[in-house]
Amino acid sequence: ETHFSNSAPGDFSCEFNRGDSINDLFILNHFITSIVGTGSEPDARVVNAYDFFYPRTVQCMNEKQKFPNFPTIDFHEHGEPKRVVDSLNQVTTGVGIETSMEFQPRVSTLGNGHFLIETNQPEDFQISVFDVSGRELFSQLKNTNRFNINISVHPKGVYLLQIGEGYAVKLVR
Repeated sequence: ETHFSNSAPGDFSCEFNRGDSINDLFILNHFITSIVGTGSEPDARVVNAYDFFYPRTVQCMNEKQKFPNFPTIDFHEHGEPKRVVDSLNQVTTGVGIETSMEFQPRVSTLGNGHFLIETNQPEDFQISVFDVSGRELFSQLKNTNRFNINISVHPKGVYLLQIGEGYAVKLVR
């Protein structure tokens, strides 16, 4: 994982912050954190732009000889993060095919390790929370599209929430 508390676009680095460099999971943190600890929407307009985000991603991939299989951003509606991911995955959209993209799930931080998760999962699904070493902390079956996650009993840090088979979300406590 690269560092996750950058305060300006020039602060980005490809250096590993934590985790083991031999792990297959490479979390590329690509967001600006404001002075109060929240995402910075004005900076997201800059760093989520294709011409900023894609070259940085390729630079880190080349430097670390690892595919950035988990890029994290704030404010997905700014810039072209989907185009960056499509370029990395060498995926193109067919000419004349209209595409739409809705980011799911929606995660709201309620404070002190509590999160509200809203998703559009149509049926029963499994949720699991993992620490950065990949250790599963808990797993539950859900059948509602709105629920709370509480990781306050765990140390402050980064956790991954897996929802069903298709979504993974980074939670920062």
